[in-house]
Amino acid sequence: LEAEAATYLESGHLFFIRQGTLYAQVFDEERLAVTGALTRVADDVVVSQQGWSPALSASSGGLIVYRTGPSRVASQFRWFDRAGNLLDTVVGSESLSFNSSLSPNGSHLAVSRRNETKAHVWLLDLGRSRAVASRFTTDPAADLIPVWSPDATRIAFTSNRNGTFDLYVKATANTESERLLVMTDKNDTPSDWSPDGE
Repeated sequence: LEAEAATYLESGHLFFIRQGTLYAQVFDEERLAVTGALTRVADDVVVSQQGWSPALSASSGGLIVYRTGPSRVASQFRWFDRAGNLLDTVVGSESLSFNSSLSPNGSHLAVSRRNETKAHVWLLDLGRSRAVASRFTTDPAADLIPVWSPDATRIAFTSNRNGTFDLYVKATANTESERLLVMTDKNDTPSDWSPDGE
């Protein structure tokens, strides 16, 4: 069974996405295998660009939730106030970007941006009338999920250049190469940086 994502229901069914189509099949818990007929549930189910976050979930009550639409949608960054009112649009930010992280002073945005084969970390300079993008990571492997240090001098990210996804850090001044922070046999991803910078 090759699937991009899967979720199990207590009814004994396994729901999974294969090439953008959501399927359901009976799952035999004793044999740990699907059995019976394959049922097509929906087409064009969204899966994130890196394939880790499907728009698919199931409740214990048996309700299935999924979202259809194109998997690759260009994003545009916008400023909103706390009441939800649109203040401004970041001109020049239109791209296939994801995993965005705003610098502590609000002057730059770090994003994962996909080219034909891999994703890399890019920086968008927001201090101009039109955002200027520059590639931040240059390794041929996938570089994802940038997280700013509290003083905005470094960015942590995850990369699979050694097989699994490990944590790296790089100075925002681009004066040094990436430094490996954490390497395990599992996929490691950053989620935040402690306020003391350590």
